[in-house]
Amino acid sequence: MRKFLKRPVVALLTLAALYLIPVNLALNLPATRAYLNRIAPDRFALEWTRAWSWYPLRVELRGLAADGQTATEQWQVDAARTSASVSLLPLLRDGLIRVHDLDLVDLELRLRPRPQNAADAQDPLRAFFPSIRNRDPAALAEPAPPPGGALRLEIDDLQVQGRHAFWVSHLRGTLPGELSGSFMLDTVAGQIGLAGGALDLRLESLAIGDDTDVSADAAIKGRIEVPPFVIAETKGILALTIPWVDAEVDLPVQNLDFLPLLVGGADGLGLHGQGRLRGRVVYAFGEILIGTDLHVDASELGMQLGPYGFAGNGQVRMLQDPADQTQADLKVRFNEVQAHLPPTGPAAAPGKTPGQDPPLFVGHGLEAWLHVRTPSSGIDPSTDPRVRPKRDFKPKPKTATGLPAGQEARLTLTIPEMTVPDIAVHNRLLPAKWQLALLGGTGVLSGKVELAPDAMTIALDLGSDRADLRWRDYRATTDLLLQLRAAIKGGIGKDEVGLDLTG
Repeated sequence: MRKFLKRPVVALLTLAALYLIPVNLALNLPATRAYLNRIAPDRFALEWTRAWSWYPLRVELRGLAADGQTATEQWQVDAARTSASVSLLPLLRDGLIRVHDLDLVDLELRLRPRPQNAADAQDPLRAFFPSIRNRDPAALAEPAPPPGGALRLEIDDLQVQGRHAFWVSHLRGTLPGELSGSFMLDTVAGQIGLAGGALDLRLESLAIGDDTDVSADAAIKGRIEVPPFVIAETKGILALTIPWVDAEVDLPVQNLDFLPLLVGGADGLGLHGQGRLRGRVVYAFGEILIGTDLHVDASELGMQLGPYGFAGNGQVRMLQDPADQTQADLKVRFNEVQAHLPPTGPAAAPGKTPGQDPPLFVGHGLEAWLHVRTPSSGIDPSTDPRVRPKRDFKPKPKTATGLPAGQEARLTLTIPEMTVPDIAVHNRLLPAKWQLALLGGTGVLSGKVELAPDAMTIALDLGSDRADLRWRDYRATTDLLLQLRAAIKGGIGKDEVGLDLTG
């Protein structure tokens, strides 16, 4: 009985020795790396410090260093530890490198688009592009090779863990955390993509160009799809149409001007400032989808409505209607606020400092609510994110109120009781035909302003216990209640103005 058991064991050990010894010896010979790097030296190079394999077609590497270039991109990948399974049949039959169960630890990724022409090579941003090992940064982009003339790489079940770094064009940063999915690199078309992606990452640092500390201490967790695209051909706003994301985010933001764009391009409302963005974002094809609910706690918050500016601190919320993809809301609330108009007279002259006029009012609780209903784009949030409809990014024509045409947009500004340090600044709000001038005094202001693409209504109450004013040839110091009511529909000139002057 022992003889029958001993023979299979000896056979297995013999087979293991016949595989393990020569294969692991070959993996660590310089000649092996030299052979691989002679296959397509103009397309890729591969190095490692140590390698071993416990069973056929499964390889583990330490100190991986790979680089290469497609017709339009140069790339570099480094990893502290790597393990993967490789399929030989697709490589021999189709020139396809198919990798399964690729595990990477402490990944560093660099991507550098090749210049399209001599003028592109002089782009100032290229001074901030990464250097790629063994590649000439001045090498111009080439025409795409014919099908079958270059290798393609597909990675199923990619798992990335540890502390990572990226440098893509003029963007670079560090990203500890985990990323998984199926990665594709097509050296024929110069495309890259990610399918079935899941991420749990924290952005420790981000630099854009020569700005070395744009953002830090950010986190994102959720799902992501990146349909195949060519980086060199995808620039500007078109890059925003590529990814599909459903994730929880928690990150600092240095500017808030992107928020009105998310609800349909309502440029009539301008936001700026900085704070912390939290919540869920569902995004695809350049549109915010159902499920998005984002909050910003802004330590510095600014808002612009036409000539009127508001500054202070507060909160911003961007909410996609959970039942209707075509409707979205942007709500701004100031904890503390100061309102102002552009300076006039000497303060507006060249060389003068703006903002010398007293504020329109100061106080707490100012609210702006932007509700936008846009025509349906036909995007179904459950649609396969790799199927992308065409998007039109042409600017929408503006109306007299500043809101874009072709949308059902409504902006409501609610002003609770605010302190007016000097009521004289509100002379600009009074029609000249009233022959009324506010000369000075403190007061209070409250009311509401509503804007739509083709209409505007104003209801403002300005009161003062001791106002200095002039009406025609009369001057007085008195208590004052000034009520301004205006309704403009279909254009300027159809307004109805009411005035109640008490004193």
